[in-house]
Amino acid sequence: TAKAADAIRSAGLAGRRVGLVGASNMTAAAYLGLVAELPDTTFVRADDLVERLRLHKSPSEVAVLRRAIALGSAAVTSAFDAVVPGATEGDAAAAAAAVIARGGGAFYDTACASGPWAHGFTWARMPSWDAARRFEPGDMFHMDSYGALGGYFWDFGRTRVAGDEPTDAQRALLETAIEVVKTVCAAIRPGRSAAEVYREGERVMAASPVLAAIPKEAGETEGFPAVGHGIGLGWEKPWLTPTDETVLEPGMAIAVEVLFGHPSIGGGFFEENGIVIEAGFEVLSTTPTRWWAA
Repeated sequence: TAKAADAIRSAGLAGRRVGLVGASNMTAAAYLGLVAELPDTTFVRADDLVERLRLHKSPSEVAVLRRAIALGSAAVTSAFDAVVPGATEGDAAAAAAAVIARGGGAFYDTACASGPWAHGFTWARMPSWDAARRFEPGDMFHMDSYGALGGYFWDFGRTRVAGDEPTDAQRALLETAIEVVKTVCAAIRPGRSAAEVYREGERVMAASPVLAAIPKEAGETEGFPAVGHGIGLGWEKPWLTPTDETVLEPGMAIAVEVLFGHPSIGGGFFEENGIVIEAGFEVLSTTPTRWWAA
């Protein structure tokens, strides 16, 4: 903090309004130390200034993103190869971690859930996997894996049923998640807004008899309020929500995702990563879509 304060003084900014970017990544000690060094300086959060610059990736950044998503694809594939009766969520996470480590990447986390808890996104604690409970035939397991190569993100996942014999209800849920994500991916093209793309996903979800049949619990709240988001150095804009009017352009990297579930069925999660190109959206994640007969 002392060196940062010296740089601010050298720039003639001490005692003025200074934009602060990345406050959510600062420790409290770092922020308080900076304020103590510059008591007359007003720090104003200005994350949006940089986030707007981060929207469009250069050709070099896209090249690194392609390599990162390829490594993530190999890791997630390896993880789901381990999803068999008798294995654990920890075995799946370990398989992914081994691929990432050997590939020179950084394994940030893999949010997952299975069996009686598969209707939820993940465990509300660290680690994000259960290394004790073993998969039983018919258990649904889903994983949302994220990490980086060269500082650039991948963030996607899949669902598999241990034993690869889903019930009719599980199969319907899985296929619906895939259908919604593929519809959203097909809707992504330059010139459309993030909100327009969201509405394409919303239309499919509203028309789905599978989703309409899922019971609503008393007091249940809405889940993740988006069908996707930007990726790059982290989770970035645009957000595929009803209110994000960001116009999509070639060079934007986007993750498209949904999770549908209920305790009586399980949970079906599906997510793809890709790049906006002139012709539309190029999906880059290559992990298999299904481990069951379509």
